[in-house]
Amino acid sequence: MVTTLWLLPVVFPALARLSQVVAFEEGLWSQDDTCAANISCDLSLRQLRSERLGLVVEDVKGLAPEMDAKTTQGIPPPKMPFEYNGIEWPKMTIKGTKAMHVFAIGDWGGLAGKMTDDHMIIQYAGGDSPGPHTMARYRIEEQTRKGICLSGEMINCFGSKGSKCHDPFDKIGYSLQAPETCCQTACGYDPEVDVHAQNLVAAQMKERAKISEPDYILNVGDNFYWGGISGKCGDTPMSVVSTVTATQFKWIFEDIYTGEGLDGKPWLSVLGNHDWGGRTFNAAWDQQIAYTWVSDRWIMPAAYWKQHVEYPDLSFSVDIFLTDSNIIDAHADPDVDAASNLCSGQFNSPGSSCASVGGVPDRNRCHSWFQKLWDDGAEWVTGQVDKSLADWQILVTHFPCGHKKDFYKKLHVRHGLDLLVTGHTHKQQMWDSSNLGGLTCFITGGGGGIVAESPPSMTNHDTAYGFYDLIISKSSIDIESISWDGTTIGKWLVKPLSGSHSAKGALEPDACQTALPGSKCHKIVSWAMESGIHQHPEWFPGLNATSSFEDFQHKYYDEKEQGCERPCKAGVTSTPVRNPAAANGTMRAFGDLVNKSDEDSETQGAGQAGDSNTSIGSCETYRCGPYATGQSCQCNSKCVKYGNCCMDYVERCLEPRLERMIQNA
Repeated sequence: MVTTLWLLPVVFPALARLSQVVAFEEGLWSQDDTCAANISCDLSLRQLRSERLGLVVEDVKGLAPEMDAKTTQGIPPPKMPFEYNGIEWPKMTIKGTKAMHVFAIGDWGGLAGKMTDDHMIIQYAGGDSPGPHTMARYRIEEQTRKGICLSGEMINCFGSKGSKCHDPFDKIGYSLQAPETCCQTACGYDPEVDVHAQNLVAAQMKERAKISEPDYILNVGDNFYWGGISGKCGDTPMSVVSTVTATQFKWIFEDIYTGEGLDGKPWLSVLGNHDWGGRTFNAAWDQQIAYTWVSDRWIMPAAYWKQHVEYPDLSFSVDIFLTDSNIIDAHADPDVDAASNLCSGQFNSPGSSCASVGGVPDRNRCHSWFQKLWDDGAEWVTGQVDKSLADWQILVTHFPCGHKKDFYKKLHVRHGLDLLVTGHTHKQQMWDSSNLGGLTCFITGGGGGIVAESPPSMTNHDTAYGFYDLIISKSSIDIESISWDGTTIGKWLVKPLSGSHSAKGALEPDACQTALPGSKCHKIVSWAMESGIHQHPEWFPGLNATSSFEDFQHKYYDEKEQGCERPCKAGVTSTPVRNPAAANGTMRAFGDLVNKSDEDSETQGAGQAGDSNTSIGSCETYRCGPYATGQSCQCNSKCVKYGNCCMDYVERCLEPRLERMIQNA
């Protein structure tokens, strides 16, 4: 099957047309040219282009042979790719007392070039030779997040080897100059860095590995650009790795990440959106899973799985959970983001199917299939993290910090997830942990397989391409971001957390603290139990009037509000124990405060049926205070009971009053 890259530009002006541009993530993505849906047309243009530029496409030597899968660590090759979903891979034991290092990388696998006459992944002139070749794509300005270079323009930069455009009116290289003969300055193209990005990052990994000696690598996916392993799902049985798959792995992976400290080190891996197909769902993603059973270091036994690591001489352990998050690019509407939608109606043909291997059955059921994969994986990982007794819980997935934010926040606060490792966004970035309830999350999408979001620079803050080096111990994880030139971009420290509802947390009673009477937390929890749950049950999802004090405290602890610490669960002995009588008295007193307005002098007739709650009046106009006749709605505490509050009562009156009372109590 021919898999020449769909972004291949047209050479002759008579055939050229402007690229359609669609919104994608925070930048611009150039959709394919006229021939993209027509493989024979695309190949013909590539051949014409080669002749025009004087290029000779030679037969490629050094193809890897087909390989038979074999039982690995006692686990036989699966008959179907998802047979081992949720598997715990055999325990990894790492002995010694040295500093224990782990590398993390993502979005690293460049274009392969020409492998066979039927399998070519080529995007620009010169991309025919054995890869890796950096995939060209749009670029944005780091601060404003606005597009500065279209994908078609970046392709021109690679194809022209950076030759500058001389026509000031020519904005995309098509008007007066042939498309592959010039490069727009705004693209920030650096032939010394962008062309060799994957190899530059790999070189720094090799140098660091000689010193750090990492024990394993966390791989967040997008292992092979543009569209994963060349071929289709189900083309090759799981018992075999095809010549094309073996060749792509050899050129893009095996021959690149070698040397002292890297040889033989396990790569704990997940699939990225490009591994599934990029804009289709039926690439040969199943071959990446099958490769687990022919490799001595590639580990991807399923779509979601677990690796337990023991450090016996240092008395700690790590549970690593690897999940699939590609639902983010599997849109229900097949016309949304057609150029990057796994469920694209434009690029998935009506007959496209991975049903024979348990994958997406057809394009109409694509979104629901990926939704189920996410739901199953999310349920699985929640249960796994919750019951984990390891010292550390780390989750590896493809999509970046910020996707499914509430899910990961809960996984951290309630279940004890310590670190989230992601990619997809093509740069190196440490997230503000406050955005995830305190969970540390970093993006390592600058592995070099695809052009970085923003231009590389020679400063010591270049986050375009790189990887991470983690030092893990019983008490902390030290995280260091390493750029493509070996510069340290930043360092961070992570401490372990026992989740409020986790099995590990239940074994650590000293880490819990039920709120003491008189504390700020105790006051807000008491109000919530006495009044809040009755007046505003929608503020307390999952709780009711019979829920315990600890359950209400959990709400505020989970939300990092009111200074509430993790409460002690029933059955866990901890000091001090709440005094029921004192607490009840406090609840009553707090309830009286809440129900008493600063100037409340409500009458017996307050809130009669005629005072219906409408949107005509507002507390901004009426002011907060006692019941007032003639108003279309009320702004006093009794309006909750009678259902005639103005629409902005909570925002204008109740919340400010509660905050004042909590601060002054």
